[in-house]
Amino acid sequence: MDDVKQKSRKRVRVTVEVPQELSKISVKTNETTDEEREDYKAIPVSSPKPYARGDSLTIDLSEMVNNPLYSDIIITCKDKEEFHACKLLLAARSEYFNRLLFSSTRHQTKSSHIPNKITISELTSSAVKVVLEYLYTGKVSDKTLTIDIVSDAYNGATFFLLPNLKKIITRFMKSYMKHCHNVSSSNQIAKILSKVSENSISTDDNQLIDAICKFLMSKSLYKIDYQNLSSKALEFLLSYTLNIKEGNVATTEYDIFRYCILWAVNQISMNDVLYFLLLLPSNEDLEGQKGSGMREWNPIDPNNSLLQKHKATIISMLKPILNFIDFHLIHPSILANIIEPLGIVEQQILNAIYRDQAVGGFAQMKRGVQE
Repeated sequence: MDDVKQKSRKRVRVTVEVPQELSKISVKTNETTDEEREDYKAIPVSSPKPYARGDSLTIDLSEMVNNPLYSDIIITCKDKEEFHACKLLLAARSEYFNRLLFSSTRHQTKSSHIPNKITISELTSSAVKVVLEYLYTGKVSDKTLTIDIVSDAYNGATFFLLPNLKKIITRFMKSYMKHCHNVSSSNQIAKILSKVSENSISTDDNQLIDAICKFLMSKSLYKIDYQNLSSKALEFLLSYTLNIKEGNVATTEYDIFRYCILWAVNQISMNDVLYFLLLLPSNEDLEGQKGSGMREWNPIDPNNSLLQKHKATIISMLKPILNFIDFHLIHPSILANIIEPLGIVEQQILNAIYRDQAVGGFAQMKRGVQE
């Protein structure tokens, strides 16, 4: 009898295979706080010991994600994919879900009034999947959060009012950009900026947009294909770096202006971009021998037929964007021989720049701290 009692006191251990999606949960230790590192150390990803329920809250809760057995509500996404979830957990972890599921039943006692199905038509299943994993576990695995869905995930975090999830996604993005050195990566990141900016009014308190803008402006703007930057993204990119106090923007101010012209022409007619490339020399084309200043360049013909054809549309497209170009940083010779004849920048703006340069001189050609 004693043997039986002793055996009954022994803890029953249930061996559970660690879910595959958790096997890749990782955060760069040099980008996380001590508290976050301890959080991740608690996950026995490759522990040789058998796992028992109760050993890890994160793993136990991850077993509930999209599991019909532990769910009482179905979420339908923009792309019609469905997820199973637990109402109480969603409400406890998200103010959005708390208001959605329980605000109308606060003075009612019957649970039957709480919806069993909801539709979130604003978000894709990729975004909702990231949000659910975060709500259940407080973390996101790199199998769920990939570079291809960063914009969707960030919009999801914004939609559900989850600032800490936004920080996690921003850290993920910064880590990715730290190892990006090729043209294709710049274009991919520019596309992400375009998607994220669709749902953003400004760059204020938007860490992801700030991080992306800082990365892109550290590279040549010409590495970004024109079609990969939306009008809003280009505006954010220029406004972010207009009064940059540290670091150096890789592209000269004139080349930024030239890129904007070519970007606008590409939106109007891709076939005419090559012509404007030849019409507008780059800053490298205009640079003389070291120390000899800018080369003389024949003024652009303001009556150029193709220029006249597209000028009104270019002006309309660049109206909000030109406000974020600092013409003080453009050489007076370029202003007089190239920019002024285009007729795209208002004459009174150029006259003011001429006066300022005549009094204060011309100092630099790039934004930021000069090397």
